Amino acid sequence: MPDYCVSKAALDSGEHLVHRLDRSCPLIPGEDRRHDFASLAGDDDAMSTAARQFEHVDGCPECMPDRNDHVTRQAVDASIAALITISNM
Repeated sequence: MPDYCVSKAALDSGEHLVHRLDRSCPLIPGEDRRHDFASLAGDDDAMSTAARQFEHVDGCPECMPDRNDHVTRQAVDASIAALITISNM
């Protein structure tokens, strides 16, 4: 049973990304910027668990592409760049 997490911060499009922690995904947020879900039954269970916390969730385009509806890697990178810019002000 894999472990999962969901990002606390939404992307510019409003989605919170769900990640599999057993894959080496470069988009997984730091521990202080995510909610971890231990030992869920699978991807569907992770998506429904995350949806109980946040209204809009999507699977990460890198580590959960089968559960990704429309968030692109470029959209994720743009949101991350905007957060970095804001935090450096």
